Amino acid sequence: MCLGQSRASLDYRFGTVAADIPSRHISVRGGNIWACFWRCTNAVTEDGFTHYGGTLRPADRLLSVSTCNRLFRLPDGTTMGTPIPFGSKWRGYRRITMEGGVFGWEKRVHFKTQTVVVTVSTTRGRARCVYLERG
Repeated sequence: MCLGQSRASLDYRFGTVAADIPSRHISVRGGNIWACFWRCTNAVTEDGFTHYGGTLRPADRLLSVSTCNRLFRLPDGTTMGTPIPFGSKWRGYRRITMEGGVFGWEKRVHFKTQTVVVTVSTTRGRARCVYLERG
């Protein structure tokens, strides 16, 4: 599964879901992945309807993936449970405060013409979840 991958290729491999659903849960060996075709973070809610920004980004390509299962290993070696020392910077990441006051770490990785925002949430100073989003 790759950022930018088409909805059709994911449907072919993991089964079809309705095209107007902005995200889907995919079970893979070792855990579960949350895949979003619209911008699933920073959504705006008005009158009980959530706007995901589908008009700002294509809805037929994978824009973000996330997991809180042990199946992730980032290129820098970060996995679930990796200890992260307290400070403002670590391995090219900068510390951020996430929703709910949880500490997290974020960095932008440039690959060819794409930018990927990598966010790692922590629990008790250890990596817990990873979120990858096209920047």
